Amino acid sequence: MRTSEKNYVKQKSQKQIDGFYQYIDDVVNKKIVVCDLIRRAVDRHLNDMDNAESRGYYFNETIAECVMRFFTTLKHAKGEWGRSPIILEPWEKFFIGSIYGWLHIDTGFRRFSTAYLEVARKNGKSILASGIGLYSLDMDDEPGAEVYSFATKKDQARIVFDVARNMVI
Repeated sequence: MRTSEKNYVKQKSQKQIDGFYQYIDDVVNKKIVVCDLIRRAVDRHLNDMDNAESRGYYFNETIAECVMRFFTTLKHAKGEWGRSPIILEPWEKFFIGSIYGWLHIDTGFRRFSTAYLEVARKNGKSILASGIGLYSLDMDDEPGAEVYSFATKKDQARIVFDVARNMVI
């Protein structure tokens, strides 16, 4: 469950990237229970922090922070959290930081163009997908950017669109 609006004020003054690193630390020190795939993703990140430059990549903490901070400008669209600011959980910060933070040294393009996320119901997947879509649509400096939402049924795919629309109106 997301933190309260009261905690938002406290968290706003902190760097968003701190939660990213705290999540990594919690996984490494087994303070939280994660599956093997998450543990391997964290291990890959740590290994890449030491070795990615030799393969042409680097981690841009400023861009990762910028994307995470973008989410704080969005508001929940419905339910008990309606109109309150979105505060990313540490696992969400790790997911976003991993996608947006790793860049190619020569081109500046993101290392990862595809990401897979699987979490249980009621964990904010639509909110996360909507925020990522909005960021990609407007903040990526991509002329004519297009964002798509896919699902097995049209009404399911529309959920992400509706959440994104309601976040900005």
